[in-house]
Amino acid sequence: MLVAGVAQARPEPPLARKLAIAANTLGMQRYHAGELVGAAEQFKVAIDSDATYVNAHYNLACVASRLGDATTAIKELGWLADDKDPASHAKLAKAKSDPDLDYVSALPAVRDRLGLPAFEKSRPSAWLAERSGVWSAELPDGKCSERSYTLTFHEDGSVGLRVHELCDGKLADGEFHGSLALTPVSVVIDDWKAWPGSVPLTFAPCAEQTGAGACFTLSGTKSQLGPFHRGLPLPRKGRDLAQNR
Repeated sequence: MLVAGVAQARPEPPLARKLAIAANTLGMQRYHAGELVGAAEQFKVAIDSDATYVNAHYNLACVASRLGDATTAIKELGWLADDKDPASHAKLAKAKSDPDLDYVSALPAVRDRLGLPAFEKSRPSAWLAERSGVWSAELPDGKCSERSYTLTFHEDGSVGLRVHELCDGKLADGEFHGSLALTPVSVVIDDWKAWPGSVPLTFAPCAEQTGAGACFTLSGTKSQLGPFHRGLPLPRKGRDLAQNR
């Protein structure tokens, strides 16, 4: 309501909400700086300060997914689904395409919360190309502190591969291109000589997740690559946290 041309002042938020907003703001700053673990800590502080603060629940779900913490991401998305605030349902609508939630988006519990269809093995190309079509595997070893493979599946059947390695202190990145075959389901990378022809793709649950199709492996005649999970490679700290849970 306007009174004498002056807008009515908004009521001052309670102290709990002020503290939550401050912690959430700091969490966003750490998120944008790539400090995902620190960001998650601040979003938890925000929730502890004001359990009804929708933004903090959503932000924690996103960062938890980026860190490979499926348990926390599912919990926070469940909170949003059960909350009566329209803002929570608006966040769930955003979650259907938010790349921060790619990692958990293949899980049945998440798809149920978001109203997404279940995994259908009969439609592998649609499943692989869903959302951003990005799937990654992190395979560091004694020589390489960082080694990841990221496949991007496109609706036209083309496939991109990015190889990232930090071995003996030397950084190497490569971009390659190929295609997806469906009979049987397999991946061919045409312009990388190290790729062993047409490599069969097999869907399976991830080690730390449940649900068919949550991950897949590529198995050649002499070696196996994977498991690949949906989304970008997990940061090193995220992998360590996931392994220690």
